[in-house]
Amino acid sequence: APDIVHIVASGYKGGRATAVAVGSSDITATYQGVSDTTLGTVTPAVLVSVEITPKVDSLYTQSYFQFAGLAHYSDGSTSDITLDANWKSDDPSVIEIDTGNINAGRAIGYAESNSATISMSYQKLTDSMELLVKPVEPTKVEIIPSSMTIENGGYIEVKVMVTFTDGSVFDYARYVDWSSTDANVAYGSKDAVNAASVGNATVTAIFGSVTGSALVTVIPAS
Repeated sequence: APDIVHIVASGYKGGRATAVAVGSSDITATYQGVSDTTLGTVTPAVLVSVEITPKVDSLYTQSYFQFAGLAHYSDGSTSDITLDANWKSDDPSVIEIDTGNINAGRAIGYAESNSATISMSYQKLTDSMELLVKPVEPTKVEIIPSSMTIENGGYIEVKVMVTFTDGSVFDYARYVDWSSTDANVAYGSKDAVNAASVGNATVTAIFGSVTGSALVTVIPAS
């Protein structure tokens, strides 16, 4: 039955069989008028393991992270079981994870510097992962624009983009501290860089322990 088993009849791949559908089929080899037949049976692929992906060891406080569930079958195929699996945290006060809804597999960390184990179960198979909840901290501060020319007595509105360890980026211009190499020439205040006299200065935005700078040239007012 060719709809069950496909077999290569000749060439260097001759005799190679491919399962096409569940069922049984006679397979016959013939050489110089002599034949032999065997019964080939194709069985359904069997679920052999489940897996949580991606493999990570930590989450960030108050930041969502989406996990996925994969089922691995005996024929080498996989399927996404994220929405069908049962997700659980052994300590929801540390890490909470959604299950049984469209957000299944979405986790969030609450208790900084604590650990919890999440697990995913599907058809009596389980995978688990221990996760540490880390604080969300700034990693980069960028003033936009990074170089500017301002007429004396004027100002330019700027953005101060702060990047955090969880990958989020926000404009924190109104929340950073400012410094200047020469505040008599130029200085930052909230979301603006102000020109005080003709010359050059570097203004720096400070958020936590992370800084970002911009070059300022102040020219005479027109």
